[in-house]
Amino acid sequence: MMLPTLPAVLRQPLASLGSAAWTAVAGTVAAYGASKLLNSLVLGNPLVSAGRSWDWTKEIVLITGGSSGIGRAMVDAFVQYNVRVVVLDQHLPDAKRPFPEGVTFYAVDLTAEEHVHTVAEWVRHDVGDPTVLINNAGITNGGKSLFELTADEVRRVFGVNAIAPMTMVREFVPAMAARDHGHVVTMASMASFVVIAGNVDYSCTKASVMALHEGLTQDLRHRYNARSVRTTYVLSTPLLGGLTETRDFNDHVLKPETVALAVVKQVLSGCSGQIVLPRAISWVSMIRSFPFWLQERMRDSKADTLRALAT
Repeated sequence: MMLPTLPAVLRQPLASLGSAAWTAVAGTVAAYGASKLLNSLVLGNPLVSAGRSWDWTKEIVLITGGSSGIGRAMVDAFVQYNVRVVVLDQHLPDAKRPFPEGVTFYAVDLTAEEHVHTVAEWVRHDVGDPTVLINNAGITNGGKSLFELTADEVRRVFGVNAIAPMTMVREFVPAMAARDHGHVVTMASMASFVVIAGNVDYSCTKASVMALHEGLTQDLRHRYNARSVRTTYVLSTPLLGGLTETRDFNDHVLKPETVALAVVKQVLSGCSGQIVLPRAISWVSMIRSFPFWLQERMRDSKADTLRALAT
């Protein structure tokens, strides 16, 4: 078997492969291609449907927690594409960096459901029904252990991270389902799958929003026949600035712009998706399939990661 295009170091080993080995290689390649095709069909192939239905001069993107961090970076990126953006946040943007033209801001406490409903009515009246919802707002309790947390702190982190995304879905996604057009982005976390010391409350909330994403996808498909409403989840390492200042911290801490641009690209594609950043740790979502002893060793190895934040 002649393999003139391969380096000599590879040519002989490949040439010596038997027919069974080549069959296995071909099967692996075929399976990979089939998997990509199935992903494309399930997540929404733009060549089939999405490409004809999105007009970004008319779409409205609503971002919670858009005054700072990843949310603000997403706002700035969408504006570059002349997309109208609505921001819901308890905090005003930095006075030195006001929102650009094309952005409408509403101050709201996302944990106050009645207030959220009132603001949602304002949004619909002033701007229109959002066609993209990005549940981005999130908080932490600074690495406190479970016993150190107060009842108010627990309620607050669940209110912002877990209950508010569901409230936003109930407010804005019915209109998307009725039109069979829209996109919901859920900002989950590696903490959805891996719980370490000092991160119990936060991990509980991120496991919750992961379930929300999966359940919403199923409801849209099977209860509302809204198969063109896209759903995307984002898994990333925490963006905790304080950690980067500790000498022993060596995890993959991402810049807000990195995550934001990945989300914007996915939304503009018109397809559902799974965004894992950095990709080098995408295997973490499989940790629960590992032997119990290995799972515990992996969690133990990060036991002191958040200690610096709690001191």
